[in-house]
Amino acid sequence: MTYNRRYTKVQLSCIILLFLTIQLVAQTNSDSTLFFLPSDSTSLLALPDTLSQDSLTINAKQILMSKDSLDASVEYSARDSMEYDIAAQKIYLYGGAVVKYETLTLKAGYIEFDWASNIVTATSALDSIGREAELPQFEDREQNFTAKRMRYNFKTQKGIIYDVTTKQQNLNVLGTKSKFVRTETTIPGTDSTIVQDIIYSEDAIFTTCDHPEPHFGIRSTKQKIVPNKLIIIGPSRLEIAGVPTPLYLPFGFFPITNKKTQGLIFPRGYEYSERWGFGLKNIGYYLPINDYLDVTASTDFYLKGTWGINLNTNFKKLYKFNGGADIGYYRQRNEANDGQISFDPSMSFRLNYNQDSRAHPSRRVGGSINIQFNDYAAANFNDAQSVLTAQYSSNFSYNQNFIGKPFTLSAALTHSQNRRSGQMTINFPNLNFQTQTIYPFKHKDPLKKDGTRREEQWYEQIAFRYQGELRATVTGKDTLSKFFQADSLLNGLKLGSQHRATLNTSFRVLKNLNVSPSVNYTNSLNFGFTNFAFNDNIVTKKDTIYNPADSTDFNVAERVISYGSVEETNSNGIVPIHEYSASLSLNTTLYRTLRLKRGPIKGIRHVVRPTVSMNFAPDYFKEELGYYKTYTRRNTQPDTTVSVQYSIFQDGIYRAPSSGEQMALSYSITNIYEAKYYSKKDSMDKKLKLFDNVYLSGNYNFAADSLKFSDIAASGVTRLFKGLSTFNFNLRWSPYQLNSKGQRIDKFHWSSTGKLLRFDEANFQFSTSLSIREIEDLFKGKAPGNEPTIRTTNDRNAKPSTKEVPEERLLDWFADFNINHNYGLRLERLLSGADTLVIQTNSINVTGRIPVTKKWSVNVGNIGYDFKSKGFSYPAFQIVRDLHCWSLAFDWYPQRRVYSLSLFVTNAPLDFIRIPYRRNQADGQFSGF
Repeated sequence: MTYNRRYTKVQLSCIILLFLTIQLVAQTNSDSTLFFLPSDSTSLLALPDTLSQDSLTINAKQILMSKDSLDASVEYSARDSMEYDIAAQKIYLYGGAVVKYETLTLKAGYIEFDWASNIVTATSALDSIGREAELPQFEDREQNFTAKRMRYNFKTQKGIIYDVTTKQQNLNVLGTKSKFVRTETTIPGTDSTIVQDIIYSEDAIFTTCDHPEPHFGIRSTKQKIVPNKLIIIGPSRLEIAGVPTPLYLPFGFFPITNKKTQGLIFPRGYEYSERWGFGLKNIGYYLPINDYLDVTASTDFYLKGTWGINLNTNFKKLYKFNGGADIGYYRQRNEANDGQISFDPSMSFRLNYNQDSRAHPSRRVGGSINIQFNDYAAANFNDAQSVLTAQYSSNFSYNQNFIGKPFTLSAALTHSQNRRSGQMTINFPNLNFQTQTIYPFKHKDPLKKDGTRREEQWYEQIAFRYQGELRATVTGKDTLSKFFQADSLLNGLKLGSQHRATLNTSFRVLKNLNVSPSVNYTNSLNFGFTNFAFNDNIVTKKDTIYNPADSTDFNVAERVISYGSVEETNSNGIVPIHEYSASLSLNTTLYRTLRLKRGPIKGIRHVVRPTVSMNFAPDYFKEELGYYKTYTRRNTQPDTTVSVQYSIFQDGIYRAPSSGEQMALSYSITNIYEAKYYSKKDSMDKKLKLFDNVYLSGNYNFAADSLKFSDIAASGVTRLFKGLSTFNFNLRWSPYQLNSKGQRIDKFHWSSTGKLLRFDEANFQFSTSLSIREIEDLFKGKAPGNEPTIRTTNDRNAKPSTKEVPEERLLDWFADFNINHNYGLRLERLLSGADTLVIQTNSINVTGRIPVTKKWSVNVGNIGYDFKSKGFSYPAFQIVRDLHCWSLAFDWYPQRRVYSLSLFVTNAPLDFIRIPYRRNQADGQFSGF
């Protein structure tokens, strides 16, 4: 086929000009730029500086531009070499080839550029041993991918890609043949356009595995990829290790946008239970409300009736707040041994809210709430924390400071719940108003008229504080069926308010003696009180007694079962409680140092802080006050009665003071023992605390009619082994004797034994929390984190290498283990005079991870042993095998006979691919392991 073309003079001039430009640029620098003229033939061409330097003058008005020319210049370069074929109108780039056009960048080992058709072809190069290297890499705005070969047209912005690999968020897409298309869409009503790149693929696989030969993936015949937005696939199926599985999908779509997108949540697990049937776990829907709030709804359901639902929301606003809420409800099917079926509901509500410190200068809101009904966590989850947690609590508060004002306002919700007893108490609302310390007699101007500083008088140090609160409390069992019943709420509801005022001051006498007088007044109000009365109704029972001597003889005897009953009456009304107290205390600080001339210890310092105070309070047991009342009940013995005193506020929020008249002289001594020693390691003196706050206290009540002396108590704490272990002790002595029932009597111990005090009891507690690495550092005396090293060399005659290489040891397997040990002793004296030592607690608990190999690890969620009860605590184990993009995990909870085996994809969005096998707690309770 012959193709003839006639050239005009102008066109021939353009070809000559282009040839000269290429030659000049190529001779000047191998990193050259090829300029293409604008498509508008009427526009002028601004020639490059290279031509002007060679004094080449051309009239641009005589040059006509082709309509096929590009809108911008194309920049190109090569590391090894470049070749120009003027006849074929092509440029060949070898080694480290780069072509740039507008926002597009193409890199490859070899690039062929045809400027006549505006088509660029890129392929890989071969390295010195014949392997493919420098695969073509395409980058344009947010789009980038790697392929073995590709062709791209700069003018039409379309391309063909072979064996492409692209990454979209966490997804790796590998296509055999793909078509690359750019589309431009004009926004209605504006001149703006949206540029969008779309890839159409054939026989492609997408996976989260980043291995060159993926271990798994979903292969489809057709795919459409909108980068950073969406992947749409046609008929597809799952492949594992290149082997197709029978799991087919008719179609699918996967959002890959950085923005939150609503969509279905695939189930995280499935199982078959003998008692619950086939079930799916954590299937749900995700809904982003806005940029600050999202909602996730998920459910578990089994074919035999067990089901649960969970609503979770997260919220966050920059510089304002963050947190989340979670509501869970579970209805669990239980089948007894006799075949009876019941459904037990349980519920959980959790909330946490954290306000940023920059959100408001004077207002603070935040806290956490964790309320559970019917033992929700332990009933539905098997991990150690859910099973072993014995106490739940909540604390959510609002605090308001008034700028420029000496008072604050707060409102709070608090909650406490004991799993063992099932008792739950919710305090809401708790309103509190209090003032800061106010000095009412303090002079406003600290300076005199002459400008000198005013000398402060003693009365100016008189301080006043006020605190008022309003409280409401609901107490009940943590069961859904009872707690929310109207009568249960009313019976457990308590209301009250309290006002407290304090007036105190402090001044110094005799230079080193601090004197602190104070007066306190408290007014408490309970909205309701309780009265007790004895109902003198004798209950008898008739018994028929058989006479064995005569089978026909029966005697009827009557015996008393009860001599009466105590009746409780709850009344509405307000009875105020007035409490008064006054005190005068004196305290000082004494120091004594014992210097040692020999040994590493240079001296021992003893700090003593003695305090003596006089306290006064009236007798609150007086009948005229009305806080305490008395009823008389019949004793079990005939014609005898006993008087019982009770408080009418024993069920109220605020209790009546439980003390008679107080005119007590109290004393306390706080001791601190420190040692100074020389550290050879640091070449300096250091301090070591031997005992922190060894505390000794007691009092003498002048107003008491007997037993005026109180017990003498001593307590202290110290830290051992560089703070890894804590030792606490409490001791108590009494100056009085005991009777045969173990009660104190008004006779001094001195009168019978010649000893001033009688030892009563002592408690000792050792608590240790440490890791294996800390134990090793402790015994080696080195700083934590330093690893043992060895020197290695391959040549016997060579000098030892100065490079230190960590040595692998068996102990390193357990370096992340944490050990907690509690040991408690109680020493008490029996009535016989013998001392008895009782072990109260002795348990050890271990958690940690064992990295057996780089791929295998054993996680110990919890394992412990109670030496007192001689039994293991709730153990939890997990064995994990890292399979690159997969994980194999085996969980085992021996105490519940529960286990699970799961093979699952580790990374989103394909982490829903999971092959589980498990036994739940329902099956574990009725079968052996």
